[in-house]
Amino acid sequence: MQRCLIQEKSMAADNCKDPRRKLLVGVDLFCLFLVMLVAVFLHKSPMAPYRRGFFCSDNSISVPFKSSTVSTTLLTSLGVSVPVVSLACLSWSLRPALCSLTVEAFTAETSPSSTPAKTWRHH
Repeated sequence: MQRCLIQEKSMAADNCKDPRRKLLVGVDLFCLFLVMLVAVFLHKSPMAPYRRGFFCSDNSISVPFKSSTVSTTLLTSLGVSVPVVSLACLSWSLRPALCSLTVEAFTAETSPSSTPAKTWRHH
């Protein structure tokens, strides 16, 4: 764990200079802008909804009463488990790229040895 933290600090400066990372951040910001644009359009739509009156005794719009079609337990369990599982899978799949460790940074700070350490990648 300590190796990862030491290496992440040294890699943070390198990652900020990476042009591919800047491109990915730009794509993320562009996608966020598109989602916000759609949300604003749907919220402030220039089209007015069609409104018509109704009568409580109209049989064409009546349906039989059902207490619940989806249980609260199912909604709660899916609402919690789906985001947790998807984030865990995403973190697991991106971990090698985000936390590729080298022993050189760790051994340079902790050991007085003058021999260079071999590169070690954690997957």
